Amino acid sequence: MPNRPRCVSRRPLAPCPDGRFPLTLLLLGVAACSGNDPSGSEAGAGEAHVLPSDAVQLLGTSDALTWVRDLEVASDGTIWVLDEHPPFFVGFQADGEVIAELGHRGEGPMEFGHPVSLLAAGGGDPGTSGIWAFDRLRHSLVRVREADVLFPSEVEGTSVPLPQGVVRPGSLLARTGGIPGMYPWMAAAGNSAFAAHSGGGASRGTGYWTARVVEIPLESGEPIERWRMEELLPSPEAHYPGATEFLPFPLWAVCPDGEAWMYDPARHRVRSLHAPERTDHALPPARNVTFSLDRLLDLLLPSIVAQVPTSERPPDDVLREQLAGEVDQMIDQFAAVFPEYFQMLCAPDGTLWLQHFDWEEGFAGAGWSWERLRVGEGDSGAESIRLPAGFQAFRITSDRAWGIVMDELGIPSVAWIELP
Repeated sequence: MPNRPRCVSRRPLAPCPDGRFPLTLLLLGVAACSGNDPSGSEAGAGEAHVLPSDAVQLLGTSDALTWVRDLEVASDGTIWVLDEHPPFFVGFQADGEVIAELGHRGEGPMEFGHPVSLLAAGGGDPGTSGIWAFDRLRHSLVRVREADVLFPSEVEGTSVPLPQGVVRPGSLLARTGGIPGMYPWMAAAGNSAFAAHSGGGASRGTGYWTARVVEIPLESGEPIERWRMEELLPSPEAHYPGATEFLPFPLWAVCPDGEAWMYDPARHRVRSLHAPERTDHALPPARNVTFSLDRLLDLLLPSIVAQVPTSERPPDDVLREQLAGEVDQMIDQFAAVFPEYFQMLCAPDGTLWLQHFDWEEGFAGAGWSWERLRVGEGDSGAESIRLPAGFQAFRITSDRAWGIVMDELGIPSVAWIELP
């Protein structure tokens, strides 16, 4: 097997065609606070749990894992991992046994251009249940594995194209960090997938505040518009005068039972999309974030150096000068709209999980601390759960967080940790 770089990343950086870096997008995803305010999020949580590193349980690994993009837990308890390189899909039984390594690059009916997201569809319909992937280049949802097929030898292959006249290629909004790009937010409920797209607007900044959340029935692929963000959020200009590219972004979560939620950055509350004016839940106070030019540059440069090959970036001193020129005018505006949360997930029991932004200690902006909201039990307040450093969580079930850890050689393994 050829040697390939082993790392786990959700968002590689890339220069613009003229050699500059997209600072607007970069800052939204990787800028950091200069320190934790003790009166901020964790201090405001009702109850805090810090999970020790020895609580992490390794499930298994495979030589096929190099650069993990997503992970999903199927209804039968098998775990499926999406890798950046083919074979794209690696399946594990609950005991860690590898049951499949599937998916090759190509243009054939069972091949992929660039799969970027995983979904576990249920609903009991044998025609749609199973593990699905969204292929960005084909602009299609493709079923990777049928339900109840334990040892698949090849990709199942059912493809559901998204109509380009309704959901434009490249318009799907990202699942984490508010950065537009290749790794969109998607969720599954019953026999449908859910996604958010920017409509006719830009896939960044104000585009998140005017997004459309659509339901995509897996039988037909015809999107059904469910919610418009401009009907649920105030005008960005009214709430953040002068802010265009830099805005805190809403997050969405659709639960397996079809209940849908939004993190409202204007009100700093979680709201039901089905009854937004009647059902909302308070969160710990937002952090007070301060920035300095030197601090931002100290954090941005190592990230760029680590993720962008030398041949694709200018010398460090030139890059620092370029970043300083672009960032200096943005500090005050960006500090006013610094995102509080990186992503929001819904567990099968309806519990919501919001992951904090944290560049200083986290991984590419994804912090180790989460807020847990038991929305089905009334507004009982948020609980702070801090996962062990190095445990990159992708999915949360009723009693476990599932993710990836890397050993000292950078080899990723699937792992889980029991939740309090």
